[in-house]
Amino acid sequence: MFGFVIDPVVLYFNNGDLDPARELIPYDSNWYFSKSFYIYFYGLNFLVVVKFIGLFGVLFYKNWGRWLYSGATCLLVLFGSVKVALIYHGWEAVIWEINNMLGGAIILAMYLSPISNEFNKSFKQDKK
Repeated sequence: MFGFVIDPVVLYFNNGDLDPARELIPYDSNWYFSKSFYIYFYGLNFLVVVKFIGLFGVLFYKNWGRWLYSGATCLLVLFGSVKVALIYHGWEAVIWEINNMLGGAIILAMYLSPISNEFNKSFKQDKK
């Protein structure tokens, strides 16, 4: 959910101590110029935009927003499983875990009452 904030923080605090370890990861430069990379790249960016649209729907208690947000999150998890090996700092892994827990809490809260009732009220009002 807040991944766009984590990346600049990591770039700012990166002191290069993990660079030797990252150089040991097998790197296939042909993949970055292949058709599957572009499908992955544009698909991932599309899902991020869809997730933000869903988040705005969630903030206004729109029923379509919670389904869009939940569906985009599930598809982003599938897209994330395609990644290569990653090496993190310990503090970076903690930030990512907090990010994942907050995203899970938002999804859980959307489907439990009393917040779920707010989505159902707006759904009924939209149908009238």
